[in-house]
Amino acid sequence: MRDLLRTIVLGCLLASCTSACDREQSPPSQPPPGSITGRERVGWDQQAPNADELREYSYVLYVDGVAVVLANATCGALGGEGPSAACSSPLPALQPGQHTLELATRITRGGTVLESARSAPLIVTVAGFASTGSASLTAQTTDVQGPDGTRQLIEMVASGLDRPSALARMPDRRLLIAERRGRVRIAEDGRLLDAPALELTDAEMEGGENWSLAVAPDFATTRHVYVSYVARDTGGLRIGRVVRFREAGGTLGEPAVMLDDLPAQAGAPRTRIGPDGALYVGTTALNPRDADDLGSYAGKILRFTTAGVVPLDNPFRFSPVFSFGHRGRLDFDWEPVNKGLWHVETDPGGVSLGRPNSERRGEGAVYLEGIHAVGIAFHAGATPAAWRNSLFLASPDQECLYRVAGLSSSLPEPAVERLLANTFGRIVAVLSGDDGLYFATGNGGTDESGRPADAVFRIRDKGVRTDAPARREP
Repeated sequence: MRDLLRTIVLGCLLASCTSACDREQSPPSQPPPGSITGRERVGWDQQAPNADELREYSYVLYVDGVAVVLANATCGALGGEGPSAACSSPLPALQPGQHTLELATRITRGGTVLESARSAPLIVTVAGFASTGSASLTAQTTDVQGPDGTRQLIEMVASGLDRPSALARMPDRRLLIAERRGRVRIAEDGRLLDAPALELTDAEMEGGENWSLAVAPDFATTRHVYVSYVARDTGGLRIGRVVRFREAGGTLGEPAVMLDDLPAQAGAPRTRIGPDGALYVGTTALNPRDADDLGSYAGKILRFTTAGVVPLDNPFRFSPVFSFGHRGRLDFDWEPVNKGLWHVETDPGGVSLGRPNSERRGEGAVYLEGIHAVGIAFHAGATPAAWRNSLFLASPDQECLYRVAGLSSSLPEPAVERLLANTFGRIVAVLSGDDGLYFATGNGGTDESGRPADAVFRIRDKGVRTDAPARREP
């Protein structure tokens, strides 16, 4: 362990955080000379005797003497003298000002954690910007200027989260948050409740794609919440499952399986409640041929009643198939004005936006090349007012939100705008609320106190007052 970091070279890789988000016309803000934004990556050369041992290493960055675990560190192949591998990681959240960074490598042997000597210190100065559209992960409230010149607030509404992947709002404004490891948490009045509302034992524990949450339209009387996720059947195959729970006192109980054995080899089902009060479930097709096969549930948007029954007014008699032919990773939502359904399919080249059953990349569909999304939401809330009726795409790999405006108008092409690029890291979920637009980060890692470091934020117009939460019935 003494020589584990003998050839380490620690530095900020200013060019390594570029992404497809940066290919838009508006360039990201630049720090003053001699400083960084805090959104860069830290890089180093890591020695290891072989690839197997390299995979056992974990890394901790000491920020002004306080250890922060680098959960998203990655390393390339071993080579050269040593041998050594080029490694890098996103920087943890840093407050503006000067900081001393020191890196150490850890490995567990016989239940004991061994740590190398720290690297030579790297001194960095993080610049703070009050009006460039950027915000610090550690700030509770940040005043920013949006791309259209309007002043907005970005507020942290829940912190201490472990890689969230789905959000939903209850009518009393409590926030449901799905985390990895099979947990659903509740945030109330800006505070994350200590006890999880739900801990699933049959869900796959890892994978950000394995969650979806929906609140029943008659929640005030039924208290019903729908959770869809990936589980394993008795043969070990991945299956999609939609389960209804009843919320009481901050706990989700009384499980009732609504749908089971749904296609899930390519991802978990996406569950939403439509404007008509029906339960819609979207599935992804691993085999593109299955998407056009009405006998397969893969690559479909399925429509049920909230009791899990096939409605009589579905397009195909006695079939839950509402829309078919979806060949990419599928999500969908309804535009606020005329309640028209739009589906978004992500493939390696970009995303396709269209109406149900419109030909992909054909008439009635819009293809946005180079954009990837894991979650979408039309914004129907009163604030931010300039974003009402826009479609938002959460893009974790490109570390930004995309705003798509003009889908419901007569514009020949929608206007696409990037937001929060390289500011909050991986944005994994987006949700429209009447009091703002919510988004969640999925960067992993821990803060200085050892708590999970991810959070949920809300964007609203500056000066807009959000009403007090409605009274919550027991």
